Amino acid sequence: MESPILLKADEVVSGSRQGDYGHPLQNFSLIADLWSSYLNTKISPHDVGILMSLLKIARLKNTPYHTDSLVDICGYIKCLELIDEKLHSAPVGPNSNSSGAFNSSDEPALAAPL
Repeated sequence: MESPILLKADEVVSGSRQGDYGHPLQNFSLIADLWSSYLNTKISPHDVGILMSLLKIARLKNTPYHTDSLVDICGYIKCLELIDEKLHSAPVGPNSNSSGAFNSSDEPALAAPL
């Protein structure tokens, strides 16, 4: 039997956020670019997922059983999985690049972060 927390995270990432933010690679790439500029250091889309998860983990320090934070952490990990799948299954062609960055011509396929 699957965990209700995992099911909810998958539902949120693959459902309700799909139209709002596009594929996690697109959204996390934008966030990474903004954070990189602000921090004057390179942040990757993968870093974004890890850092957002750590933010939620820090919140659990005060409220260890807060279900929304647990769902969000699972959702960010799911986003990392989707990013990895997209980067490692992307076809080679005019819209691909070796950096793994999202190209504006790529079609968002799944949901974005929580």
